[in-house]
Amino acid sequence: LTTAEIGLRKGYERTANPLSGGGIAVLYVAFFAGHARYELISMPVAFAGMVLVTITACLVAVRYDAFPTAVLGLLGGFATPVALSTGEDRPVALFSYILLLNLGLFAVGFKKRWNGLFELGLLGTFLIQAGWFAKFLSPENTGVAVVVLGVFGLLYLSLPLRSRSEDQSRSLKTGALGALTPFLFAFYLASAPAYLEQWPLLFGLVALLEGATLFTALRRGWTSLHISASAASALTLALWAGQGLDAGRGVPLWGPTL
Repeated sequence: LTTAEIGLRKGYERTANPLSGGGIAVLYVAFFAGHARYELISMPVAFAGMVLVTITACLVAVRYDAFPTAVLGLLGGFATPVALSTGEDRPVALFSYILLLNLGLFAVGFKKRWNGLFELGLLGTFLIQAGWFAKFLSPENTGVAVVVLGVFGLLYLSLPLRSRSEDQSRSLKTGALGALTPFLFAFYLASAPAYLEQWPLLFGLVALLEGATLFTALRRGWTSLHISASAASALTLALWAGQGLDAGRGVPLWGPTL
């Protein structure tokens, strides 16, 4: 990184960007290996170091218009909590970090008009959510799951509202995926008997996502977004009703179903 900044930025830009990217990659590996493999540094120090590397990568990418460096920083940022995981369930810390990472990539993406960052951010967020759901989701922390789904769904729905006119088509598609992705998890909550009694949280999530997609669709004139969200809402409620009205599970829940 130092060599690229001091010796190569004037006259050797094409060499400086890959070299600084290589330095960022080495730093990620060094902080990870220093903790996980050699136990030279503690987990908080390693985590802070990898966060600092992510910030450095974003600053270098913005300053020198280096999209690959931004992608490298983004990938390293999402890999950090996975690589340094202790196996304990700390959803507030995990998703607060992922939210801050998303806000950072939104700032970089809007400033440089790099729409690819939004798509990669959505993919990374989905994989982190899927990993946490698969390992830690239970009826006791359904509230945490619903809040996480709602926050990130709204975050990506804001993307087409903030994008420039020439980027709207691509941002609308990314925002639509960001809004509809939480419904994948809602389908599971609605169809799993263990979460039957958590219907207030599930219905609240559906109402929030449906209302937000309607607002976005009306603002941007994208009717297919609202149709897709409506279909997802109907399917979610139908799946839950199939569980709630099953006489074999006790007294049918007619009130919530209606």
